[in-house]
Amino acid sequence: MNRVIIGSSNVYRFYKSELYKDYNAYTMARCTDIKSFDAIMTNLEPNDTEVVISVLENFLDKAGRNETTEEGWCTMLGETFLEFNRIVKSAAIVKPDAKFMIIEPIKRPSLDWYQRMYEDILTTFAESIQSMRLLNLTGAEGIPEGCQQFEQDQVHLTGDSGQIFMEGILAKSEAFFKAPIIDLDDIRETFEEEIMEEEIQEVDLASRVGKLEAQIRSRQHNDNLVFARLREESDSAANKLKEDRVIITGITSKTFPPAEPEQRKV
Repeated sequence: MNRVIIGSSNVYRFYKSELYKDYNAYTMARCTDIKSFDAIMTNLEPNDTEVVISVLENFLDKAGRNETTEEGWCTMLGETFLEFNRIVKSAAIVKPDAKFMIIEPIKRPSLDWYQRMYEDILTTFAESIQSMRLLNLTGAEGIPEGCQQFEQDQVHLTGDSGQIFMEGILAKSEAFFKAPIIDLDDIRETFEEEIMEEEIQEVDLASRVGKLEAQIRSRQHNDNLVFARLREESDSAANKLKEDRVIITGITSKTFPPAEPEQRKV
């Protein structure tokens, strides 16, 4: 089993296997051009089963050098991602027993257009990894943005940042390489059967709930009828009592009513 790191100067300037004894040793493959990258990926040895790739920012940098407009840079980014994805996907399909870790592009402060589009670059990177839908290929962050400190040329990482970068690359890569590949197709049928059973149970439960709701509505309707009848009887009795009374208003008399209440009523 051979382990390979394909990287630019921000990788090969810092990677020395003796400095990272907690991790497996890797063969360093220098690369800054997408054509040479295609050649390296096409000519991987049969026993190259763990491959780390950290060079995409260089391809984007070179592809955008002749562009001067936002539209040109956007077009160039799309074309570069398509070509990069084609190369990586082809290698992963040809070597299904190998695993490929793709490190997301780091910043490039020397390029204003690159920095303006950096968030879009990261989004496109994540979407492109997901779109390939390969179990033996994944992507990861090598170093957080806040830890990316650069030398005066605004291209190369400082010594401390470079060490953090290599630690991140190796840790994320080996975690992926050690993890077993689980083919979801093998468990999809079982999962679908479980889903069907759950749906049947949900339908049965929904039917029972529906019947219960119908019974409650029927009882409420019947209760309302009973209450209406009781109210009707109560109102009828009250009306009968009122029918026994006669109230006459507007009668006048020259005689003053008595002062005593009882005599006044009479």
